[in-house]
Amino acid sequence: LNTNVKKVKWEARVWKGPDGKKYAVNPKDKTVYDYDSYMIALKNPEANPILVGQIIVKDGKTVFKKM
Repeated sequence: LNTNVKKVKWEARVWKGPDGKKYAVNPKDKTVYDYDSYMIALKNPEANPILVGQIIVKDGKTVFKKM
């Protein structure tokens, strides 16, 4: 058991990215996660969703910035 791990609970919003794939977005900080890994993490507390990017506003436009 890793005592340095902090579990964060948030409900993702499903978002269809510019590439047509489904992603899980944290609505609080606009971080974007791989949808399948997010679904696995919901069922398995040992799993972590894979961070793939962030949604940012640049020059008044919403942009998906991949990591």
